[in-house]
Amino acid sequence: VSPEFLRAVSDSGLKPSAKELVELAHSGVSGQYLRALRDSGFKNPSVQDIVEAARSGVRPDLIRALKDAFPQITMRDIVEAAHAGLNASDLRQAREYGANLTLEQILRLKHAGVI
Repeated sequence: VSPEFLRAVSDSGLKPSAKELVELAHSGVSGQYLRALRDSGFKNPSVQDIVEAARSGVRPDLIRALKDAFPQITMRDIVEAAHAGLNASDLRQAREYGANLTLEQILRLKHAGVI
C-alpha cells in the first residue's frame, strides 16, 4: 500500500482498518476511484460497498449517471445495474421512453434488448 493510496483513502473520509486497507488495495481500488465516488455525491460509502463496486467493475461514470438520475440510489442497486450491463448511455436512451422511469423499469428495458 503506497503513501499516495493512503493519502487518497484519508482524503475520501474513510477510516478503514489495516485489513480493510489491504482489501481495498487488492480489489483494484485506486485514489482516482475513491475521488470519483466522492465527487459522484456518495456520502460515507462503506469499505465493503467500495470493494464490491470495484470488484464488479462498476465505472465511476455509471455511478455518477445513476446518482444523478436517482439521488437516493444505493451502491447495491448500482452494482446490480452494472451486472445487468447498464451503462450511462443506456440511461440517456431509456429517458426517450419516459422521463420518470424507475431503475427497475430501465433494467427491464435493458433485459428486453430495447436499450
